[in-house]
This record gives sequence, C-alpha cells and structure tokens, in this order.
Amino acid sequence: MGLNRSSFVMVIFGITVITLIGFSSHDAFAATNTLSDGTTCAAAPFLGSWDASTSTCTVSSFSINSGDSVVIDSGITLDLSGDIGNSAFSTPDATITNNGIINIISGGSIGFFIDITNTGTINNAGHISNDLTITNSGTITNTGTVFDAGRAIINSGTITNTGTMTLDVPITNSGTIINSGTIKVDDGTMDNSGGTITNNSGGTINFCCTTHNSGTITNNSGGTINHGTINNDCGGIFTNLGTYTGGLVNICPLATTTVPSATGNGPVTFSTSAGHFSTSSAISQSSLSIPPPPGSYPFGFFSWTIIGLTPGQTTTVTMTYPGNPGTVYEKLINGVWVTVPAAVTPNGDGTFTVTLTLTDGGTGDADQTVNSQISDPGGMGTFNSTSIPEFPFSFSLVIIFVAVTAVYLGIRQKMIPGFKSF
Repeated sequence: MGLNRSSFVMVIFGITVITLIGFSSHDAFAATNTLSDGTTCAAAPFLGSWDASTSTCTVSSFSINSGDSVVIDSGITLDLSGDIGNSAFSTPDATITNNGIINIISGGSIGFFIDITNTGTINNAGHISNDLTITNSGTITNTGTVFDAGRAIINSGTITNTGTMTLDVPITNSGTIINSGTIKVDDGTMDNSGGTITNNSGGTINFCCTTHNSGTITNNSGGTINHGTINNDCGGIFTNLGTYTGGLVNICPLATTTVPSATGNGPVTFSTSAGHFSTSSAISQSSLSIPPPPGSYPFGFFSWTIIGLTPGQTTTVTMTYPGNPGTVYEKLINGVWVTVPAAVTPNGDGTFTVTLTLTDGGTGDADQTVNSQISDPGGMGTFNSTSIPEFPFSFSLVIIFVAVTAVYLGIRQKMIPGFKSF
C-alpha cells in the first residue's frame, strides 16, 4: 500500500531526526584509543601482538571511526604492516596523534581522511596518502611515498626524504626539510617561514608556484630545483650550488651572494660593505669577449652588479674562495684587462679571502661611469711566468771561447814581461 504525501513527509522527517541524533551522539561520545601497553595493543581497534622487551605493538590493518582518535604514547612503538584508514571516509575527521614511534613497513599505509599530528617519530617505508592535515613537530623519515592532496602540511620539526613526496597542499616550514629523493609541489605552495630546506646531491624539488623564503634554502652540488619562483623575503637566503631552473626575486637587499664557479672548483661567496647585489653569475673563460692575460684562473670569472650606492661611493668587496685563487685580480674595463689591487689572505680552514676596494665610476668599476652602481666581470688568477731566453748551442760555444781566451791572456800578461794583449 502506498504512502500519502503527509505520511511520506513524516517518514523523511523521522529518518532525518534519527540520522542527526546518530551523528550528534557519535560526536558527543567520540572515542580516544590510546596505545600504551600490552593490554591496549591486544584490544580494539589495534588487535596487535605485543613485545614487552621493546614496548612494540605489531598490527596489520585497522580502521578509525569518524571523529575518533588514536594516540600512541611516548615510549611506545607501533609497527604497521597493513592499512590504517577512516572507516567512514567522511567528517568529522579521524585523527592520529603520535608521541612515540610509528614504523610503516613496506606494504603498510596510513590514509583516507585522517589528521596526523606527530611529536614523536614516523618512519615510512610504505605509503602515506592523506586528505587532511599533517602537523609535524617531531621527526618524519620517508623512504617510501607520501601523497597529500588534503588541507596542509605544517612542519616545525624535521622531515628527511629519500623517497618520493607529492604535496598538493599549502606547506609551511619553520623547521628542517632535508631531501635526497624527490619532492613534487605540483599544485601547492611552499612558505619557508624561517626554516631550513636543504636539497642534496641526487635530490630533486619541483616547485609549481611562488615559494616565499624568509629562512634558508640550499641547493647543493648535484641537486636540482625546477620551476617556480623563489621570493627571498627579508632574512631569506637562497644558495644554489647545483641546478636551478626557476626564478629568483630578492625582495630585501642582498649584501652577500654565493655563486658556483664555472670551472667546477667550488662556490665563491661575495659580500659588499655598501649597496647590494642585483645580479651575480659565473662566466667561463672561453665565453669572455676578450681573452684575459695568459695565466691560470682556477675559479674562472664572475659577473656581478652592485646597486644602491650613492654616486661615486666606495665599497669593499670581500670574496671567499674554497681554495687558492691566485695572486692578482683581473677586471675587464672598457675592453682592456686591468689589474685591480687585491689583498689575498689564507684562512685556517683552507679557504682564501680576497678584498677589493672599488669606487663607482673609478677604481674597479667596469662601466667607468658615476651611476650609483659598480659592475664586473673579473676573476682571480696567477700570470704565466716569463721564461729566460735560451741561446743557441753554437752561440754558447762562442761565449765560452771568448771567456777562456780572456782568462789566458790575463795570465800571460802577468807571467811574461813585456807581453801585450791585442
């Protein structure tokens, strides 16, 4: 028998009320499951096996109900070989708070709408696939894969990656990120807010968009950072010793810059006592428009421009080389190579400091124009020594004959009275 309209409305109303009461009741009595000992390890939702000697609970797959929480106590280790997920794939969020150690072994995973807060250690050799927020003030070491297309990653601890991380979320870093694997920020943004990001040899970081940097970003030799633009905010330092294909904007004046040498002999750091660097780059000797004086230039040549000077101002440029750069500084001025006075000082750590005193429009300024800036190119080196001319063998015999004859005549003159030389 069919329902009339009023009955149908009442049924829908009843279902709605029951549903709301069900959700409200669940929210009000959201459960927190704490892993703290062998008893809790064996209980739901973990249903794991306990090793008392290491305080380790080994579990396979289990689910966390929406709105419920799992807490790993300090001093406790959770070894995960299966999957942890949100049973309902819906809000309210399920959460994991780790104060101990979570080891996700190969084949294990955490994912499906779970907020992760870590103050302890997470070692991931499996997979983390998250649609919510990862907040880390502890240590996360990833040798597996991480995919986050949820809300955010907030790091004030240490994240070390040798695996693959795909992060399509806003990322805020005030801690430390060390990468020797692959980090792909495909659709997200990176805000290095006073933190440290180090990309080591073999590591690749892809930035899709603008990265704000008020901390330190270092791309070491053999590392690659692709795409995007790094905005060095006030206090931000970006040091590129590897490959960087993106753009760089220095919002605040940059009084110090580090540039890899064109010869591959290591980076050179430049600093100026006045103004700031607007550009800086390495130049190979073969690309110079006019060859330099014959000699050895172990670190090649550099081009840079210092701006922000008052007209005619003098500045001191200090260059730090990782090894002996030579004895003279040669600078190309109006098409002529000029030796600029340079003070070379060896340091106890094997580096060398070279100091130049340059003047806008005067000594050491490539454009020789008073225009509130000083430009290069130039480089340190040692001139080839001038060789002593070699005489032909026959000419040497003549010199020896004349010398012997002179000695003989001198002796004869003394020994024979009345002897006269020619």
